Amino acid sequence: VYHSSCVMRKIFILVFCLHSFSLLAQNRSIDSLKILLAQIQTEKEQTKTLIELCWEYRFINADSARIVGLQALELAQKNKLQEYEVEALHNIGITHEAQGNYAEALVYELKALEFRRKMGDDSKTANTLNNIGIIYDEQGNYTRALEYYHEARKIYERLGDSGKIAMTLVNMAIVLKAQGEYATVIKYYREALSIYESLQNKFGMAVCYANLGSVYY
Repeated sequence: VYHSSCVMRKIFILVFCLHSFSLLAQNRSIDSLKILLAQIQTEKEQTKTLIELCWEYRFINADSARIVGLQALELAQKNKLQEYEVEALHNIGITHEAQGNYAEALVYELKALEFRRKMGDDSKTANTLNNIGIIYDEQGNYTRALEYYHEARKIYERLGDSGKIAMTLVNMAIVLKAQGEYATVIKYYREALSIYESLQNKFGMAVCYANLGSVYY
């Protein structure tokens, strides 16, 4: 995802308004998952469903998300389900991040990163690196944020994931803007804009134009 401060506030007001229209669908999904959870017999399937429930809850009710996430983590560890354990760690980290508990979020995300590296899942490793970069940025630790963003970008480039490359360019530009590195910021936004244009990603293009306007201002 983009960093929460990656565009001007007015754009995010629009995004949040649009997001509100999806809440009904999310609530329906949560209800369906709760029904499914009550019917499941095996602990492996329970773990999977709890992880999905944690994900659906994450921005609706972070406390509820964390409760089911911790249940999933306990079951995954009990049954040595490493692929589910790492997802639970990641989701729990997001619940802490959503509430501004950045130190706690880092504990879970760094542990998730350790697992992802061992499992050799490059795409998810890069996603977690990006999330950790966001957390460090929120803490004001810009040096660490850039380190994680750069590593994520290298993996996305190796994978040929253009959309994610553009995303990390935007996130790096946010950090550099806070440090007054305007020439480099403009370069990164223009690189990201070029990618979004090739992908015909209009929202990504709008993000870049808005941020370029902010930088020039």
